[in-house]
Amino acid sequence: MANLKQKIECEQEFRQLIDQGGLPVPDRFEYGEACIWAIWENPKTAVRIDIDQDPDYDYEAGRYRTEDAA
Repeated sequence: MANLKQKIECEQEFRQLIDQGGLPVPDRFEYGEACIWAIWENPKTAVRIDIDQDPDYDYEAGRYRTEDAA
């Protein structure tokens, strides 16, 4: 799980990246356990930035694990 310092640094780096690209600033950021979200209200858009690997996500399969999967 990412700590608060890592999440803040990730947000700052993302803000620099979108500024360099001339993109609009997100309306808000939300911090998850292993990621941050950049969220724009209009148009409705969200970007998830993983900091740590999400234990519920199967990176090889490109999808979230389900309890049904063996």
